[in-house]
Amino acid sequence: MKKKIRLFSAILFAAFLVGGRGVCEARTDQESRLKAAFIYNFAQFVEWPPKGGANEAFVIGVLGDDPIGEELDSLQNETIRQKPIRVRHLRAVEETRECDLVFVGKSRSDVLGAVLSALRESSVLTIGETPGFADEGGIIGFVIKGNKVRFVINQKNAEQKGLHVNSQLLKLAEEVIT
Repeated sequence: MKKKIRLFSAILFAAFLVGGRGVCEARTDQESRLKAAFIYNFAQFVEWPPKGGANEAFVIGVLGDDPIGEELDSLQNETIRQKPIRVRHLRAVEETRECDLVFVGKSRSDVLGAVLSALRESSVLTIGETPGFADEGGIIGFVIKGNKVRFVINQKNAEQKGLHVNSQLLKLAEEVIT
């Protein structure tokens, strides 16, 4: 399964880079798999500021019981920046600070404000799927446009956290908030 996700994400991202904006159907049975592939690739195209100490793993935190969390589990032991991926299913907002990337699912939109507030001074990449996620303080928000999964990037929020989003990724975004 891991090889399939990795291959799928590589093919998907290559198609975006070659063919411009995405054209993948947002079918419910494939949407979670597609979003997990996007998240994996987002992490490949974002640079984090140097951290003190040796981090042994790249930690993806999942807040919510959304199906995408199960898809992200299949990325365990893949790597980002030569670090093995560890997926943690978070129970509390405070746990988000221990992650490099946090995905906030629709089922936990009730704590979105608390998550964004807790991570305001950190360099955690926040990704969500609730409407207006990037406008409300998140960095990357998924949107569905014409039955296709797209994304919005809030570059201003990323820069405030010391994150550098690669220009190739910015070109693929439905919208870039500056």
